[in-house]
Amino acid sequence: MARVYIACHAPDRANYVADVLKAAGHAVVSTWHTSADPRPAKDDAAGWGRSALRNQSEIDGSRVLVVVASPAHLDGTERVPGGKFVEAGYAIRGNVRVVTVGGVENGMLYHPHVEHVADAVALVELLATTDS
Repeated sequence: MARVYIACHAPDRANYVADVLKAAGHAVVSTWHTSADPRPAKDDAAGWGRSALRNQSEIDGSRVLVVVASPAHLDGTERVPGGKFVEAGYAIRGNVRVVTVGGVENGMLYHPHVEHVADAVALVELLATTDS
């Protein structure tokens, strides 16, 4: 089964995908969405730097990075933070498999090495039928 890092704008959406993946036997290695620690303040450069390094290490320990889309972003009613796009770029460069779930929010995610599925159930099916 795959070791998966979840890149998402919202912990609740990330935790839903994590629960579906874990129920299918996959290991979720991302911890940002389950941590009790508060997010750093917007201007806390040192705190964000520590978070970035932790996330980078977790991505390095994964086989698959999943980018979870925001439905509100897709319809243009909401902007979401860009961290998941930075993480996806890092994963692509590091030859970590990248899969979007729920839509493509950023045109760079049409990179030829990025795969796309409609939802978490389709993600589990994709991972079950391919080498992850």
